[in-house]
Amino acid sequence: MMRVLIVDDHALLRSGIKGLLGMEPRVTMVLEAASEAEAVACVREGGVDLVILDINLPGRPGLHALRMIRQLQPKLPVLIYSMHPEETYGVQAMRLGASGYISKQADPEEVLEAVRTIARGRRYIPASLAERLLDSQFDGEEGPPHARLSARELEIMLMIAAGQPPAAIAEALSISTTTVSTHRVRILRKLGLKANAEIARYVVEHGLAG
Repeated sequence: MMRVLIVDDHALLRSGIKGLLGMEPRVTMVLEAASEAEAVACVREGGVDLVILDINLPGRPGLHALRMIRQLQPKLPVLIYSMHPEETYGVQAMRLGASGYISKQADPEEVLEAVRTIARGRRYIPASLAERLLDSQFDGEEGPPHARLSARELEIMLMIAAGQPPAAIAEALSISTTTVSTHRVRILRKLGLKANAEIARYVVEHGLAG
């Protein structure tokens, strides 16, 4: 039997996933959270067997929510359920310990298959993401420039693009402003950019904004 936590700031989407999970007999309870804070509180209380996490949460990138959940419960399976295709965040999410990554464009049966696979203690990795994970083990230049960013660099890039100042980013991620600046320099170098305005434009042009 399995208790699932759905984390999404849209009530309609949570309701849709909840209805879908009703078709899976092993799911005995469905909990809901509309923000990272609610998700973290629920995970901290315990009693959750699997988390379905939207990567676009208000205030902070969803990868931060994944990081927080992994810190609280390292063995708790997390399925990333995102509006973005696998090539956008998939590799970074799996590096952070996600148990699977699936697009919101996926068929309902694929979502259920992902849940069933993870419930069996395995990872759910679509074929396209598996290929990118394999490519990421090498030094080639496959994929878009942001695919070469670390999970932390991707988080900071999105926060910079949202107009958050270094001090706010540092506080949100519990790091120093010096570390933020160091990551910013690496982000600019890897993306071939020169200023924050160019980072913001890059995020919009590549559909990375929530």
